[in-house]
Parts: sequence; structure tokens; C-alpha cells
Amino acid sequence: MPKQHTFRSPCLNAGDLCGSLLIVNAQLAPIFQLSRAEKLQLVEELWDSIAQEESQQPLQPLAQWKIDELIRRKEAFEKDPSKARTWEQVKARIIGQDA
Repeated sequence: MPKQHTFRSPCLNAGDLCGSLLIVNAQLAPIFQLSRAEKLQLVEELWDSIAQEESQQPLQPLAQWKIDELIRRKEAFEKDPSKARTWEQVKARIIGQDA
């Protein structure tokens, strides 16, 4: 089991973790001591490296059922575009703002 490090989280905006004890892998503990700007730079660099890795991975073919569903939805839209909904309409319906 990796060695763990415990420290008190800083208070940023009176969030739920403000002042709470956090337990992290000891190897990652120095990251939590970085300034906000340094952490953001690290996140950006990590994100870029993930994107680079992803771009080098071959695309996985879609399962046939997914292809069939996409075709079905496209055909339904082409048959009657008035039944299509914007993302805002769908989101509102999901969270109950629009019945």
C-alpha cells in the first residue's frame, strides 16, 4: 500500500472541504502544495498529454446496435424535423422545468 500523507485543505470559497483533512498518496502530496497558478498549469499539461495519447489511439469501431440507432434517429429526423428538440429543451425537460 502506498504511503499516505494527511493535511488540512485550504479554505478557498467556504466549500464543503474547507479545513477538512485530506488523505492523499504521499507521492502526490507535493502537488497540493503548489500555488493555484502552478496547479492550473499542471492540469493543462496533463490534459494536453491525455489528448495527445488519445489522438494516437486508433478509433474503436461502433457496435452495430449503435450504428443502427444512429441511422434510426437520422431517418426519424428526416421524416419529421419538427419533432426534434434543442439541447436546451431536452435539458429543461430532464430537470423538470418543462413538462
